[in-house]
Amino acid sequence: MKISVIGAGYVGLVQATCLSKSKDLDITCIDVDENKIKALKSGHTPIYEPGLPYFPDVENLHFSTDFSSIADADVIFICVGTPEQEDGSANLTYVFSAAKTIAQSIKDGVVVVVKSTVPVGTCDKVKETINANTDKRWHYASNPEFLKEGSAIFDFENPDRIVIGAEDDAAFNALTDIYVKHLRIYSAVIKTDPRSSEMIKYASNSMLATRISFINQLANLCEEVGANINDVAFGMGTDRRIGASFLKAGCGYGGSCFPKDVQALIKIGKDNRKDLTILKAVDEANDLQKEVLFEKYVRNFGTKFCGRVAILGLAFKPNTDDMREAPSIVLINKLLRETHAEVIAYDPIAIENAKSIFGTQIGYAEHVSDCVRGADVAIIVTEWNEIKNFDWSIAHMRGDTIIDGRNCLNKEEIEGLGMSLIQIGC
Repeated sequence: MKISVIGAGYVGLVQATCLSKSKDLDITCIDVDENKIKALKSGHTPIYEPGLPYFPDVENLHFSTDFSSIADADVIFICVGTPEQEDGSANLTYVFSAAKTIAQSIKDGVVVVVKSTVPVGTCDKVKETINANTDKRWHYASNPEFLKEGSAIFDFENPDRIVIGAEDDAAFNALTDIYVKHLRIYSAVIKTDPRSSEMIKYASNSMLATRISFINQLANLCEEVGANINDVAFGMGTDRRIGASFLKAGCGYGGSCFPKDVQALIKIGKDNRKDLTILKAVDEANDLQKEVLFEKYVRNFGTKFCGRVAILGLAFKPNTDDMREAPSIVLINKLLRETHAEVIAYDPIAIENAKSIFGTQIGYAEHVSDCVRGADVAIIVTEWNEIKNFDWSIAHMRGDTIIDGRNCLNKEEIEGLGMSLIQIGC
């Protein structure tokens, strides 16, 4: 079976990589960015994601800028970006551009699959675009991805479910054939219509974002009333109706999915005269939560303190270099604007992205120990293993305060070293 993947970004590269594990599939990943394709052919990956292969070694995976190569494709996956616009809506320019372009080369019977996160009803517009540019007979399906940055390969191969929104059996059967027969993924397959499939993606991410904002607001309340959010979350999570997932208090969510998808669903509601007040509150709560670490810093040191602040973790989560919507950006910007602090930061892989944001306004360290040495206060923003497992007995800090924005350190152990540990909600 010949497969084309349109888009060599995060979703496209993961999709192509995992498909290529079946030697019965021949995959071509196509992108308009000539430099990106050239880099991929030479073995340089434009994104960081554990498990991505050295692409020149994958014999059945090819990279191209030539869209005419889809003429022989049996299945085409559209995996282009849908970035957030100023009004919160998803920018579908790349989706429709891809649809118009592939329409000029497709063969009869091809299955076109949209994996990009798109608003409900996009399927109809994609069909209109393709039908306006071809007289071929083809099939459509919505097949949203549910990948977490840092574990995307594992998530692809071990999904909770596979959602397929198809209008006919040809599209549904083609996708189940790929996932079950070729890739041997035996998770539950949910067959639905395209619009429901598109909504499932937005609804899923928005629910997870809601749980995060809810537990963060509870954590802030716990501090005021003397409760411990870790115990509260555990007590809640043992209820089978609730479960423990996404009840970890912290300094807010970021990344390329939750913020964008929450905003997009709010906009979809507005466009359809339905005010999604809960999601508006979720978004507002998350924005406020990103300021919690700065508030804790000011409460303990004030704004005139001229000491050294060590920022541990820059990416929005571990195992990725993605800093989009990261809480670290809010914290560092406020430290730079509103205090006299000297800021030095550490992250295992996001330093280069940080330099493009902050330049020489802050310092950068190659190791946790280099970052905290001589610091008056250390602030944990991302719970990398290197940070969680650091031996604080050899920190050589000038001060003794750690602000733990992810509740990832053991309070008894830290205080046993004579240090002060400030956490969220406990």
